[in-house]
Amino acid sequence: MLNMKLKNKLFIFAQTIPDFRLNRKKLHPSENIVFITILAVICGAETWEEIEDYGIVKREFLETILDLENGIPSHDTFNRFFSLLKPSFFEEHFVSWIKSISNHYKGVVAIDGKTVRGSKQSGLKSAIHLVSAFSTENEIFLGQIKTEEKSNEITAIPELLKVLDLENAIITIDAMGCQTDIAEVIIEQKADYILAVKENQKNYIKILKVLF
Repeated sequence: MLNMKLKNKLFIFAQTIPDFRLNRKKLHPSENIVFITILAVICGAETWEEIEDYGIVKREFLETILDLENGIPSHDTFNRFFSLLKPSFFEEHFVSWIKSISNHYKGVVAIDGKTVRGSKQSGLKSAIHLVSAFSTENEIFLGQIKTEEKSNEITAIPELLKVLDLENAIITIDAMGCQTDIAEVIIEQKADYILAVKENQKNYIKILKVLF
């Protein structure tokens, strides 16, 4: 459960997100939509329907912060609101806010990729993959980037690393991220790294055997 101080900070952040909907169609304040969405996603929601379900189940809790005079927004309302926002804008805005409340990312920052459940729909070339950065000490996700192929994680990881303040942090990545280009970006960010090595990376294995 969020403490009151963090709930208030999240509500203030939600109020800063611009609303591009037509005024005559606004039944729900934009801060309600953003606030509920962030909490729902933190709790594992992956679709607009699941975000709506979270709001319905947690309505009593949400009413301690939000004005829910018109109830919980529908999944179509969540979808419509965020479809009018540029994903890159929201991500940059959210990362900037996370920095402001967590000060500096300390300790281990884990980089990992996962496939979004149910994203492999008819007509799509492949399922959606997300590359995320998680601060284990702050216990928050610092950011994420969407890729259309799992193999694209190699190019997405450096992009994600470059937007984070990682000085003196320890970056962990699985074998997919064991690349010299990624290691160079981590060094440029003044961080350290722990990268997994698989048997098929023969040159790295040879070096490790010599060193250790």
